[in-house]
Amino acid sequence: MERLKGTIGWVGACYGVDLSEETAGGRRVIARAERSRGNAKWSSVAQDDPAFRTDVANDCPVVACLSVRESFTRWLSAPLTSPAKARSVLPTLLDIQLPFALEDCACQFLEFGREDNSTHALAVAGRHADIRGKLDALAKSGLDPLVLDHEGLAVWTQSLWEWPAPPDLAQAPRVVLALGVERCAVVLGRGERYKNAHSIRQADPAAIGRLLRAELGADAPVVWLFSGAGARDDARVSALHAALSASWPGPRFVHADPETFLARALATRALLPGPLRCNLRSGILAHPALIRRSRRQAMRAAVAALLAGLFLAGVSRIAQEWITRAETRIDRSFATLRDRLMGCPIKAKGQRALDTVRLKLQKDKDDLRPFVNALGPSLTDMAGIMSDVARKRGLAFDAVSLSPDRIAVEGTAEQWDGCDELVKRLRAFGYPVRLERQEALSNGRIPFTLKSGGDNG
Repeated sequence: MERLKGTIGWVGACYGVDLSEETAGGRRVIARAERSRGNAKWSSVAQDDPAFRTDVANDCPVVACLSVRESFTRWLSAPLTSPAKARSVLPTLLDIQLPFALEDCACQFLEFGREDNSTHALAVAGRHADIRGKLDALAKSGLDPLVLDHEGLAVWTQSLWEWPAPPDLAQAPRVVLALGVERCAVVLGRGERYKNAHSIRQADPAAIGRLLRAELGADAPVVWLFSGAGARDDARVSALHAALSASWPGPRFVHADPETFLARALATRALLPGPLRCNLRSGILAHPALIRRSRRQAMRAAVAALLAGLFLAGVSRIAQEWITRAETRIDRSFATLRDRLMGCPIKAKGQRALDTVRLKLQKDKDDLRPFVNALGPSLTDMAGIMSDVARKRGLAFDAVSLSPDRIAVEGTAEQWDGCDELVKRLRAFGYPVRLERQEALSNGRIPFTLKSGGDNG
Protein backbone atom coordinates (compact mmCIF):
# COMPACT_ATOMS: atom_id res chain seq x y z
CA MET A 1 0.00 0.00 0.00
CA GLU A 2 1.10 3.57 -0.58
CA ARG A 3 2.90 5.00 2.44
CA LEU A 4 2.58 8.73 3.05
CA LYS A 5 3.59 11.11 5.79
CA GLY A 6 1.21 11.95 8.58
CA THR A 7 -0.95 14.91 7.60
CA ILE A 8 0.75 17.02 10.31
CA GLY A 9 3.69 14.74 10.98
CA TRP A 10 5.95 17.66 11.96
CA VAL A 11 4.21 18.07 15.36
CA GLY A 12 4.69 15.83 18.36
CA ALA A 13 1.12 15.72 19.70
CA CYS A 14 -2.43 16.55 18.68
CA TYR A 15 -6.08 16.02 19.60
CA GLY A 16 -8.55 13.94 17.63
CA VAL A 17 -12.15 15.11 17.97
CA ASP A 18 -15.14 12.91 17.08
CA LEU A 19 -18.03 15.31 16.65
CA SER A 20 -20.60 12.72 15.56
CA GLU A 21 -23.96 13.42 17.13
CA GLU A 22 -24.36 9.69 17.60
CA THR A 23 -21.49 9.29 20.05
CA ALA A 24 -22.56 8.84 23.63
CA GLY A 25 -25.64 11.01 23.59
CA GLY A 26 -24.19 13.72 21.40
CA ARG A 27 -21.18 14.73 23.46
CA ARG A 28 -17.82 15.13 21.82
CA VAL A 29 -15.27 12.36 22.16
CA ILE A 30 -11.68 13.57 22.32
CA ALA A 31 -8.41 11.64 22.29
CA ARG A 32 -4.92 13.04 22.75
CA ALA A 33 -2.12 11.31 20.83
CA GLU A 34 1.61 11.81 21.28
CA ARG A 35 4.24 10.42 18.95
CA SER A 36 6.82 8.22 20.67
CA ARG A 37 9.43 6.08 18.93
CA GLY A 38 7.44 5.60 15.76
CA ASN A 39 4.19 4.89 17.58
CA ALA A 40 1.37 6.94 19.07
CA LYS A 41 0.46 6.95 22.74
CA TRP A 42 -3.08 8.12 23.32
CA SER A 43 -5.39 8.96 26.17
CA SER A 44 -9.06 9.88 26.43
CA VAL A 45 -9.75 13.54 27.23
CA ALA A 46 -12.88 15.14 28.67
CA GLN A 47 -14.18 18.05 26.62
CA ASP A 48 -14.12 20.31 29.68
CA ASP A 49 -10.57 19.30 30.69
CA PRO A 50 -8.62 22.51 31.49
CA ALA A 51 -5.42 20.95 30.10
CA PHE A 52 -7.17 20.39 26.79
CA ARG A 53 -8.33 23.98 26.63
CA THR A 54 -4.85 25.22 27.53
CA ASP A 55 -3.21 23.10 24.83
CA VAL A 56 -5.69 24.30 22.22
CA ALA A 57 -5.11 27.90 23.26
CA ASN A 58 -1.38 27.27 22.81
CA ASP A 59 -1.95 26.06 19.24
CA CYS A 60 -1.79 22.32 19.84
CA PRO A 61 -3.36 20.99 16.61
CA VAL A 62 -6.90 19.62 16.52
CA VAL A 63 -7.99 17.04 13.97
CA ALA A 64 -11.60 16.25 13.07
CA CYS A 65 -13.31 14.57 10.12
CA LEU A 66 -16.22 14.63 7.74
CA SER A 67 -18.55 11.71 8.32
CA VAL A 68 -19.15 9.12 5.62
CA ARG A 69 -22.51 10.72 4.78
CA GLU A 70 -20.83 14.16 4.46
CA SER A 71 -18.08 12.96 2.10
CA PHE A 72 -17.40 10.27 -0.44
CA THR A 73 -14.69 8.10 -1.97
CA ARG A 74 -14.43 6.75 -5.52
CA TRP A 75 -11.93 4.46 -7.19
CA LEU A 76 -11.05 5.89 -10.61
CA SER A 77 -9.10 4.41 -13.49
CA ALA A 78 -7.45 6.40 -16.28
CA PRO A 79 -6.26 4.67 -19.49
CA LEU A 80 -2.75 6.07 -18.99
CA THR A 81 0.39 4.37 -17.69
CA SER A 82 1.98 7.58 -16.41
CA PRO A 83 0.73 8.67 -12.95
CA ALA A 84 1.73 12.25 -13.78
CA LYS A 85 -0.48 12.28 -16.87
CA ALA A 86 -3.25 10.42 -15.03
CA ARG A 87 -3.33 13.15 -12.37
CA SER A 88 -4.27 15.67 -15.00
CA VAL A 89 -7.34 13.74 -16.19
CA LEU A 90 -8.61 12.26 -12.91
CA PRO A 91 -10.47 15.46 -11.87
CA THR A 92 -12.42 15.29 -15.14
CA LEU A 93 -13.25 11.61 -14.57
CA LEU A 94 -14.43 12.43 -11.05
CA ASP A 95 -16.51 15.39 -12.19
CA ILE A 96 -18.47 13.12 -14.55
CA GLN A 97 -19.51 10.86 -11.67
CA LEU A 98 -20.58 13.61 -9.25
CA PRO A 99 -24.15 14.92 -8.99
CA PHE A 100 -22.76 18.41 -8.29
CA ALA A 101 -19.94 20.55 -9.67
CA LEU A 102 -16.39 19.55 -8.80
CA GLU A 103 -15.62 23.24 -8.24
CA ASP A 104 -17.86 23.08 -5.17
CA CYS A 105 -15.72 20.33 -3.60
CA ALA A 106 -12.37 19.80 -1.97
CA CYS A 107 -10.81 16.60 -3.28
CA GLN A 108 -7.60 14.61 -3.17
CA PHE A 109 -6.33 11.58 -5.06
CA LEU A 110 -4.61 8.83 -3.07
CA GLU A 111 -2.89 5.49 -3.53
CA PHE A 112 -1.87 5.67 -7.16
CA GLY A 113 -1.15 2.33 -8.81
CA ARG A 114 -0.78 0.81 -12.26
CA GLU A 115 -2.62 -2.18 -13.64
CA ASP A 116 -2.32 -3.37 -17.24
CA ASN A 117 -2.33 -0.19 -19.31
CA SER A 118 -4.14 2.07 -16.85
CA THR A 119 -3.52 4.03 -13.67
CA HIS A 120 -5.94 3.83 -10.76
CA ALA A 121 -6.32 6.12 -7.77
CA LEU A 122 -8.71 6.67 -4.90
CA ALA A 123 -10.56 10.00 -5.00
CA VAL A 124 -11.75 11.37 -1.66
CA ALA A 125 -13.85 14.53 -1.60
CA GLY A 126 -16.29 16.63 0.36
CA ARG A 127 -18.51 19.55 -0.60
CA HIS A 128 -17.42 22.98 0.55
CA ALA A 129 -20.84 23.47 2.17
CA ASP A 130 -20.39 20.36 4.34
CA ILE A 131 -16.84 21.37 5.23
CA ARG A 132 -17.99 24.83 6.29
CA GLY A 133 -20.82 23.25 8.31
CA LYS A 134 -18.33 21.04 10.17
CA LEU A 135 -16.00 23.97 10.81
CA ASP A 136 -18.92 26.04 12.15
CA ALA A 137 -19.98 23.23 14.48
CA LEU A 138 -16.45 22.95 15.85
CA ALA A 139 -16.08 26.73 16.13
CA LYS A 140 -19.05 26.79 18.55
CA SER A 141 -16.84 24.83 20.94
CA GLY A 142 -13.85 27.08 20.31
CA LEU A 143 -12.10 24.54 18.07
CA ASP A 144 -10.43 25.33 14.77
CA PRO A 145 -9.18 22.03 13.30
CA LEU A 146 -5.97 22.02 11.32
CA VAL A 147 -7.12 18.87 9.50
CA LEU A 148 -10.48 17.50 8.35
CA ASP A 149 -9.99 13.80 7.64
CA HIS A 150 -12.40 11.28 6.10
CA GLU A 151 -14.25 9.08 8.58
CA GLY A 152 -14.27 5.96 6.40
CA LEU A 153 -10.54 6.07 5.67
CA ALA A 154 -9.72 6.78 9.31
CA VAL A 155 -11.81 3.81 10.49
CA TRP A 156 -10.25 1.52 7.89
CA THR A 157 -6.59 2.35 8.53
CA GLN A 158 -6.95 2.36 12.32
CA SER A 159 -8.67 -1.03 12.21
CA LEU A 160 -5.76 -2.42 10.19
CA TRP A 161 -3.33 -0.82 12.63
CA GLU A 162 -4.97 -2.21 15.76
CA TRP A 163 -6.11 -5.58 14.39
CA PRO A 164 -4.01 -6.80 11.45
CA ALA A 165 -5.57 -9.89 9.92
CA PRO A 166 -3.87 -13.25 10.63
CA PRO A 167 -2.22 -14.96 7.64
CA ASP A 168 -5.17 -17.26 6.95
CA LEU A 169 -7.48 -14.21 6.64
CA ALA A 170 -5.01 -11.81 5.01
CA GLN A 171 -6.94 -11.66 1.70
CA ALA A 172 -10.46 -12.16 3.04
CA PRO A 173 -13.19 -9.49 2.77
CA ARG A 174 -13.04 -7.22 5.81
CA VAL A 175 -15.95 -5.13 7.12
CA VAL A 176 -15.70 -2.56 9.91
CA LEU A 177 -19.03 -1.48 11.40
CA ALA A 178 -18.75 1.85 13.25
CA LEU A 179 -21.90 1.68 15.40
CA GLY A 180 -23.38 4.95 16.57
CA VAL A 181 -26.55 5.55 18.53
CA GLU A 182 -28.67 6.11 15.43
CA ARG A 183 -26.21 5.69 12.57
CA CYS A 184 -23.85 3.03 11.32
CA ALA A 185 -20.85 3.53 9.04
CA VAL A 186 -20.05 0.45 6.95
CA VAL A 187 -16.41 0.47 5.85
CA LEU A 188 -15.34 -2.46 3.71
CA GLY A 189 -12.51 -3.81 1.60
CA ARG A 190 -10.52 -6.93 0.89
CA GLY A 191 -7.33 -7.75 2.72
CA GLU A 192 -5.62 -4.39 3.30
CA ARG A 193 -7.19 -2.73 0.25
CA TYR A 194 -9.91 -0.23 1.05
CA LYS A 195 -12.95 -0.43 -1.22
CA ASN A 196 -15.67 1.95 -0.02
CA ALA A 197 -17.63 3.33 2.92
CA HIS A 198 -21.38 3.81 3.36
CA SER A 199 -23.63 5.37 5.96
CA ILE A 200 -26.98 3.87 7.02
CA ARG A 201 -29.39 5.15 9.64
CA GLN A 202 -29.65 1.90 11.56
CA ALA A 203 -27.42 -1.13 11.78
CA ASP A 204 -29.86 -3.11 9.67
CA PRO A 205 -28.50 -6.57 8.64
CA ALA A 206 -30.54 -6.55 5.42
CA ALA A 207 -29.18 -3.13 4.40
CA ILE A 208 -25.63 -4.15 5.26
CA GLY A 209 -26.07 -7.36 3.25
CA ARG A 210 -27.19 -5.39 0.21
CA LEU A 211 -24.14 -3.17 0.46
CA LEU A 212 -21.81 -6.16 0.71
CA ARG A 213 -23.34 -7.87 -2.31
CA ALA A 214 -22.97 -4.69 -4.34
CA GLU A 215 -19.36 -4.09 -3.29
CA LEU A 216 -17.93 -7.57 -2.76
CA GLY A 217 -20.04 -9.81 -4.99
CA ALA A 218 -21.57 -13.11 -3.90
CA ASP A 219 -21.94 -14.18 -0.26
CA ALA A 220 -18.56 -15.17 1.14
CA PRO A 221 -16.75 -15.47 4.50
CA VAL A 222 -16.10 -12.04 6.02
CA VAL A 223 -13.95 -10.76 8.89
CA TRP A 224 -16.28 -8.62 11.02
CA LEU A 225 -14.91 -5.79 13.19
CA PHE A 226 -16.89 -3.41 15.40
CA SER A 227 -16.14 0.05 16.73
CA GLY A 228 -18.04 3.13 17.90
CA ALA A 229 -20.10 3.87 20.97
CA GLY A 230 -22.65 1.19 20.05
CA ALA A 231 -19.95 -1.50 20.13
CA ARG A 232 -19.87 -1.24 23.92
CA ASP A 233 -23.21 -3.10 23.93
CA ASP A 234 -22.11 -6.71 23.64
CA ALA A 235 -25.68 -7.96 23.19
CA ARG A 236 -26.24 -5.62 20.26
CA VAL A 237 -22.96 -6.68 18.63
CA SER A 238 -23.73 -10.38 19.13
CA ALA A 239 -27.23 -10.07 17.66
CA LEU A 240 -25.99 -8.10 14.67
CA HIS A 241 -23.14 -10.52 14.02
CA ALA A 242 -25.44 -13.53 14.27
CA ALA A 243 -27.87 -12.01 11.76
CA LEU A 244 -25.09 -11.16 9.31
CA SER A 245 -23.28 -14.49 9.67
CA ALA A 246 -26.24 -16.35 8.20
CA SER A 247 -25.14 -15.16 4.75
CA TRP A 248 -21.69 -13.77 5.54
CA PRO A 249 -20.04 -16.11 8.04
CA GLY A 250 -16.79 -15.11 9.65
CA PRO A 251 -15.08 -14.22 12.93
CA ARG A 252 -15.84 -11.05 14.83
CA PHE A 253 -13.60 -8.69 16.75
CA VAL A 254 -14.54 -5.64 18.84
CA HIS A 255 -11.88 -2.93 18.97
CA ALA A 256 -10.68 -1.87 22.40
CA ASP A 257 -12.24 1.31 23.79
CA PRO A 258 -14.64 1.41 20.84
CA GLU A 259 -16.17 4.77 21.81
CA THR A 260 -12.84 6.61 21.34
CA PHE A 261 -11.83 4.56 18.29
CA LEU A 262 -12.50 7.28 15.67
CA ALA A 263 -10.97 10.08 17.77
CA ARG A 264 -7.71 8.20 18.29
CA ALA A 265 -7.73 7.13 14.64
CA LEU A 266 -7.83 10.78 13.58
CA ALA A 267 -4.99 11.73 15.93
CA THR A 268 -2.88 8.72 14.93
CA ARG A 269 -3.27 9.39 11.19
CA ALA A 270 -2.25 13.00 11.70
CA LEU A 271 0.99 12.12 13.49
CA LEU A 272 2.19 8.87 11.90
CA PRO A 273 2.94 7.88 8.31
CA GLY A 274 0.64 5.32 6.75
CA PRO A 275 -1.75 4.66 3.87
CA LEU A 276 -4.63 6.84 2.68
CA ARG A 277 -3.79 10.00 4.64
CA CYS A 278 -5.79 13.04 3.56
CA ASN A 279 -6.89 16.52 4.61
CA LEU A 280 -10.12 17.85 3.10
CA ARG A 281 -9.59 21.24 4.71
CA SER A 282 -7.59 22.44 1.77
CA GLY A 283 -7.71 24.96 -1.04
CA ILE A 284 -9.89 27.97 -0.24
CA LEU A 285 -10.83 26.49 3.16
CA ALA A 286 -7.29 25.58 4.26
CA HIS A 287 -6.32 26.51 7.81
CA PRO A 288 -4.37 29.81 7.96
CA ALA A 289 -1.55 28.08 9.86
CA LEU A 290 -1.13 25.54 7.07
CA ILE A 291 -1.18 28.31 4.49
CA ARG A 292 1.57 30.15 6.38
CA ARG A 293 3.59 26.95 6.69
CA SER A 294 3.18 26.26 2.99
CA ARG A 295 4.35 29.77 2.17
CA ARG A 296 7.37 29.41 4.46
CA GLN A 297 8.27 26.10 2.84
CA ALA A 298 7.89 27.64 -0.61
CA MET A 299 10.06 30.57 0.47
CA ARG A 300 12.70 28.24 1.92
CA ALA A 301 12.64 26.20 -1.28
CA ALA A 302 13.00 29.39 -3.34
CA VAL A 303 15.87 30.63 -1.17
CA ALA A 304 17.55 27.22 -1.38
CA ALA A 305 17.17 27.24 -5.15
CA LEU A 306 18.55 30.78 -5.32
CA LEU A 307 21.54 29.90 -3.13
CA ALA A 308 22.16 26.77 -5.18
CA GLY A 309 22.00 28.87 -8.35
CA LEU A 310 24.41 31.44 -6.91
CA PHE A 311 26.75 28.67 -5.79
CA LEU A 312 26.70 27.04 -9.20
CA ALA A 313 27.21 30.40 -10.88
CA GLY A 314 30.17 31.09 -8.59
CA VAL A 315 31.64 27.65 -9.21
CA SER A 316 31.13 28.10 -12.94
CA ARG A 317 32.87 31.47 -12.90
CA ILE A 318 35.78 30.16 -10.83
CA ALA A 319 36.11 27.16 -13.15
CA GLN A 320 36.01 29.45 -16.19
CA GLU A 321 38.70 31.70 -14.73
CA TRP A 322 40.86 28.68 -13.90
CA ILE A 323 40.44 27.32 -17.42
CA THR A 324 41.28 30.72 -18.90
CA ARG A 325 44.45 30.99 -16.80
CA ALA A 326 45.42 27.41 -17.70
CA GLU A 327 44.91 28.13 -21.39
CA THR A 328 47.04 31.27 -21.09
CA ARG A 329 49.86 29.31 -19.40
CA ILE A 330 49.72 26.61 -22.09
CA ASP A 331 49.73 29.21 -24.89
CA ARG A 332 52.70 30.99 -23.31
CA SER A 333 54.68 27.75 -22.90
CA PHE A 334 53.86 26.69 -26.45
CA ALA A 335 54.98 30.07 -27.83
CA THR A 336 58.23 29.94 -25.87
CA LEU A 337 59.05 26.45 -27.14
CA ARG A 338 58.04 27.40 -30.70
CA ASP A 339 60.27 30.47 -30.76
CA ARG A 340 63.17 28.57 -29.20
CA LEU A 341 62.98 25.87 -31.86
CA MET A 342 62.62 28.42 -34.63
CA GLY A 343 65.45 30.57 -33.32
CA CYS A 344 63.36 33.71 -33.48
CA PRO A 345 59.82 34.87 -32.56
CA ILE A 346 57.04 33.99 -35.01
CA LYS A 347 53.30 34.68 -34.94
CA ALA A 348 52.05 31.31 -36.23
CA LYS A 349 49.76 29.42 -33.83
CA GLY A 350 48.21 25.98 -33.53
CA GLN A 351 48.70 23.49 -36.34
CA ARG A 352 50.30 26.10 -38.54
CA ALA A 353 53.01 26.66 -35.92
CA LEU A 354 53.62 22.91 -35.62
CA ASP A 355 54.03 22.54 -39.40
CA THR A 356 56.40 25.52 -39.54
CA VAL A 357 58.58 24.17 -36.72
CA ARG A 358 58.60 20.68 -38.24
CA LEU A 359 59.85 22.01 -41.61
CA LYS A 360 62.51 24.13 -39.87
CA LEU A 361 63.84 21.19 -37.85
CA GLN A 362 63.94 18.91 -40.89
CA LYS A 363 65.89 21.52 -42.86
CA ASP A 364 68.34 21.95 -39.98
CA LYS A 365 68.79 18.20 -39.77
CA ASP A 366 69.48 17.90 -43.48
CA ASP A 367 71.96 20.80 -43.34
CA LEU A 368 73.85 19.24 -40.43
CA ARG A 369 73.99 15.70 -41.77
CA PRO A 370 77.40 16.10 -43.58
CA PHE A 371 78.98 17.39 -40.37
CA VAL A 372 77.47 14.53 -38.31
CA ASN A 373 78.72 11.99 -40.80
CA ALA A 374 82.18 13.52 -40.85
CA LEU A 375 82.43 13.42 -37.06
CA GLY A 376 81.10 9.85 -36.81
CA PRO A 377 83.08 6.62 -37.19
CA SER A 378 84.52 5.88 -40.67
CA LEU A 379 83.02 3.04 -42.64
CA THR A 380 86.46 1.40 -42.81
CA ASP A 381 86.67 1.40 -39.02
CA MET A 382 83.19 -0.02 -38.80
CA ALA A 383 84.05 -2.82 -41.25
CA GLY A 384 87.15 -3.65 -39.20
CA ILE A 385 85.17 -3.81 -35.95
CA MET A 386 82.57 -6.05 -37.55
CA SER A 387 85.23 -8.42 -38.89
CA ASP A 388 86.91 -8.60 -35.49
CA VAL A 389 83.64 -9.44 -33.70
CA ALA A 390 82.75 -12.01 -36.39
CA ARG A 391 86.07 -13.78 -35.91
CA LYS A 392 85.73 -13.88 -32.11
CA ARG A 393 82.06 -14.95 -32.04
CA GLY A 394 82.01 -17.36 -35.00
CA LEU A 395 79.86 -15.21 -37.27
CA ALA A 396 79.72 -15.57 -41.06
CA PHE A 397 78.44 -12.65 -43.13
CA ASP A 398 76.55 -13.48 -46.32
CA ALA A 399 75.66 -9.87 -47.20
CA VAL A 400 76.68 -6.50 -45.75
CA SER A 401 75.34 -3.05 -46.62
CA LEU A 402 77.05 -0.19 -44.80
CA SER A 403 76.50 3.56 -45.07
CA PRO A 404 76.83 6.49 -42.67
CA ASP A 405 73.15 6.34 -41.69
CA ARG A 406 72.14 2.79 -42.46
CA ILE A 407 73.42 -0.76 -41.99
CA ALA A 408 72.10 -4.18 -43.00
CA VAL A 409 73.81 -7.52 -42.35
CA GLU A 410 72.76 -11.05 -43.20
CA GLY A 411 74.65 -14.14 -42.04
CA THR A 412 74.86 -17.09 -39.67
CA ALA A 413 76.14 -17.65 -36.15
CA GLU A 414 77.46 -20.66 -34.31
CA GLN A 415 75.47 -19.85 -31.12
CA TRP A 416 72.02 -18.39 -30.54
CA ASP A 417 73.53 -15.44 -28.69
CA GLY A 418 76.47 -15.10 -31.06
CA CYS A 419 75.21 -11.78 -32.48
CA ASP A 420 74.66 -10.06 -29.13
CA GLU A 421 78.14 -8.47 -28.98
CA LEU A 422 77.85 -7.18 -32.55
CA VAL A 423 74.48 -5.60 -31.75
CA LYS A 424 76.00 -3.84 -28.71
CA ARG A 425 78.94 -2.49 -30.69
CA LEU A 426 76.77 -1.17 -33.52
CA ARG A 427 74.36 0.51 -31.13
CA ALA A 428 77.27 2.12 -29.34
CA PHE A 429 78.18 3.79 -32.64
CA GLY A 430 74.63 5.12 -33.05
CA TYR A 431 73.04 2.53 -35.29
CA PRO A 432 69.60 1.59 -33.91
CA VAL A 433 69.83 -1.99 -35.15
CA ARG A 434 67.18 -4.67 -34.81
CA LEU A 435 68.16 -8.34 -34.63
CA GLU A 436 66.03 -11.09 -36.16
CA ARG A 437 67.00 -14.80 -35.80
CA GLN A 438 65.57 -17.89 -37.46
CA GLU A 439 65.53 -21.59 -36.71
CA ALA A 440 68.92 -23.41 -36.93
CA LEU A 441 70.01 -24.85 -40.26
CA SER A 442 70.90 -28.53 -40.80
CA ASN A 443 74.54 -27.73 -39.99
CA GLY A 444 73.50 -26.19 -36.67
CA ARG A 445 74.23 -22.55 -37.55
CA ILE A 446 71.70 -19.84 -36.71
CA PRO A 447 70.63 -17.51 -39.58
CA PHE A 448 70.32 -13.86 -38.53
CA THR A 449 69.54 -10.43 -39.97
CA LEU A 450 70.67 -7.09 -38.57
CA LYS A 451 69.01 -3.91 -39.82
CA SER A 452 69.15 -0.36 -38.63
CA GLY A 453 66.05 1.84 -38.65
CA GLY A 454 67.43 3.89 -41.53
CA ASP A 455 68.62 6.66 -39.21
CA ASN A 456 71.77 6.88 -37.17
CA GLY A 457 70.12 9.02 -34.68
